[in-house]
Amino acid sequence: MEFFEKLFQALKNDDIKQFRSCMETNYCGSLRLGRFPVLSVMYLYNSGRLLRAYEKKFLKHNSWQDVGEPMEIAAKFRGIAGKCLRLYLNETVSPLEMLLLLDKNFKLKRVFADAHITAPVKQRLKDIYYIRWGLQADFVRGKIVLQRRPLTRTEKLRWLMRSVCMVLCLALIVGTPFIVNVFSPFITDGQGVLNVSRWSQIRFNSDKIYVLQSDVTVPENFFANEMNCELRGNGHTVTVLGNGVFGNLNGKISDVTFDTGGSPIANNVSLSAKVDIVTVNADVNMQIDNALGFFANNNYSQSVTNVVVNVTGTLTAIAAEQLPQGEPNEAKEAASFNCGGIFATNNVNEIGKDSYYAVIDNCTVNYTDFSLQGCLAADAAFGGIVGTNDGLVRNCQANGSISADTFDVAGICAENNYGLVQSENQANITQRSDSADWSPLVAGIVITNNREVYACQNSGAISGEGIHSVDVGGIVARAYGPVFNSFNAGEISAESEQEAHAGGIAGSSCFGVIECVAYGSVEVSAKDCYVGGIVGYAFGWHYDNSPLYCGSAQRCIAACLIKVVKKSSDGLVAVGGIVGLSEEWQVHYTDTDEIVFTCGRIVNCYFIGELQADAAGYVGGIAGVVGKNVYLASESDESPYFYGNMYLEGKAEVAYGRVVTRDNAYENVSSDFGAKFATLRQIIGDATYQDILESFDSIFGQE
Repeated sequence: MEFFEKLFQALKNDDIKQFRSCMETNYCGSLRLGRFPVLSVMYLYNSGRLLRAYEKKFLKHNSWQDVGEPMEIAAKFRGIAGKCLRLYLNETVSPLEMLLLLDKNFKLKRVFADAHITAPVKQRLKDIYYIRWGLQADFVRGKIVLQRRPLTRTEKLRWLMRSVCMVLCLALIVGTPFIVNVFSPFITDGQGVLNVSRWSQIRFNSDKIYVLQSDVTVPENFFANEMNCELRGNGHTVTVLGNGVFGNLNGKISDVTFDTGGSPIANNVSLSAKVDIVTVNADVNMQIDNALGFFANNNYSQSVTNVVVNVTGTLTAIAAEQLPQGEPNEAKEAASFNCGGIFATNNVNEIGKDSYYAVIDNCTVNYTDFSLQGCLAADAAFGGIVGTNDGLVRNCQANGSISADTFDVAGICAENNYGLVQSENQANITQRSDSADWSPLVAGIVITNNREVYACQNSGAISGEGIHSVDVGGIVARAYGPVFNSFNAGEISAESEQEAHAGGIAGSSCFGVIECVAYGSVEVSAKDCYVGGIVGYAFGWHYDNSPLYCGSAQRCIAACLIKVVKKSSDGLVAVGGIVGLSEEWQVHYTDTDEIVFTCGRIVNCYFIGELQADAAGYVGGIAGVVGKNVYLASESDESPYFYGNMYLEGKAEVAYGRVVTRDNAYENVSSDFGAKFATLRQIIGDATYQDILESFDSIFGQE
């Protein structure tokens, strides 16, 4: 057993003999497992024997050597950190902070004087107490002083149970009649909190509170149409043998783990439901022909928090039997459905004139050796957190790895129709399809964005490969709505026998990409390559009488290494540090007979990366190809489409590789309107560049 795994198991299992063996190899008090010093892990797992032996000695440390962070610790920590998790994107969770997060305030006060505490730790202790309780923490004469807070329901229950124990002791002295007279009403009418040790003891259609006293198993044939009660798992595990548990989850579930084969716990989570601190371990080996979520198919609740789903195995999408459409020989339509790691659909509740958007907050899905197998007739897509989002997804994260075959996939969401906010993908995602009629779509955050993505980030490697067209984006594969203040640090790659649209932020876009930053490399090999550090293909879109939308990039920074290989001599390469190709549209106003040309704006953008593209391609430090008429009008236009852009000196010969007309005639550019090359020092010193970075710093707490 490697030292790292041996140490973690010793801490987790409170194995003092194995820990002493680790101490003989390396002094463990100065080690941390990722963000967690050894003493913090002891507190997290309540390792009593280890604490009695080493706590006082290990409290003296305030610097540690990182030996790698186990996923299990990270998942357990997210369950107790709650809203304080944002304090620990990259910060160490010191032992004192861990005690405060665990609500072990008495112990914190007792050991505080023995610890070597730094100013940042003091500040985070204050932040934790304020975020949790809205109260102040202070430091007086070497002690920590915490404003008194009200008791939680759990603490009240604990004091109640202690009082009951005292009464029972008294009853043993006074006699049996005392017990009967005092406690018989609670036994007969079922009032109060009910402790249960078997699944069959729970009346799910009641409004009672049930607390598990042991692990339980749900029988294979069990199914409850309505779950109205409150179930407190008390840290125990519910093993699900069948294909479902509840029809409608209307009550509350907390502090429980479900072990499943991938089937959802519930079909619907209602508006009145509350779900908090729930773990689902899904060992998947399933075939499906419609939408699926590993916790529930549909969410209507505004209170789904701290859910952790751990997924492994294979999910296979097949097409359901369908009636022929029209004539007997006419082809059948594809099924088309979206699946998600937690929910298939995050819904909106329309009640009268009011809309109540369902919320998924501070949830995590971890993928281990998870694969998706699809087919053309199924037309399936998968989102790491949710399939279709019509509500709000906030502070969520996907980890691990997902591989797919003819099954579109993104780290957070398959289709977004409302809001994705401050969510992160760390999973490596790959889709490879051998179907000549399938167009792979792969992204770090969302496949198809129809509304708004804000402050999201991707650090996973994102890859798409196919025979037909391929769209790959660090944040979005196809954007029909805006992307704000997001960044990509993951490697992006695309390969196709036909077209490839790839960008550090969006593969293709007909809307605004605003104040986004891309660091990860972008590598493409295809016949026709549309590749940009921010957007690969900026296109125009309108439907019936709707306005015309064009893909644009504003106040963006690309620091990507962009490598493009053209597979065919008759192919097209359009590569830009910011945008690959910005398509031009011609609008004819029939009432005035006026013809107006438009395309996406590229404004106040910076390219400080490197371009490596086919010599026969159209390559520019800002854009590979832009619309001719709009470009020529930019110099005299009062509101030009291109201005304030800068690209790194020596990395490209021109700002714009070519201009193109609506009839696809590509022409050379005589000058660089709205862009200039500069040294790295000049770019970094530019006021707008600094303003963009400050905006990121205010959102993410780091540049």
